[in-house]
Amino acid sequence: MISRTTNLPMDLEGASVLFSMIDSNGSYAVQDAVGSIGVDVEGIASIVQYAWDSGDTDVEGIYRGEFLIDSDVGLFRIPVEGYFPIIIGPSITSTI
Repeated sequence: MISRTTNLPMDLEGASVLFSMIDSNGSYAVQDAVGSIGVDVEGIASIVQYAWDSGDTDVEGIYRGEFLIDSDVGLFRIPVEGYFPIIIGPSITSTI
């Protein structure tokens, strides 16, 4: 995550992360699921991520996602405004 004031990676070590995703009707497909903070190539804890849980991507569609971060600088969301698009398409693998 990049700081808006310094334009440098923001160190989120010790922060907590929640991920939510809503469908086109505004219903939660994922609500307040625990995410994590990853380390970038510079060794800074600045990557916000969520590992899909079983069933999260079962239904095709266009979704909107957001992260809620609670850190020592306060509570904020990513993206700051709106949502980021998530497109779940059909599986490219088949079961035998």
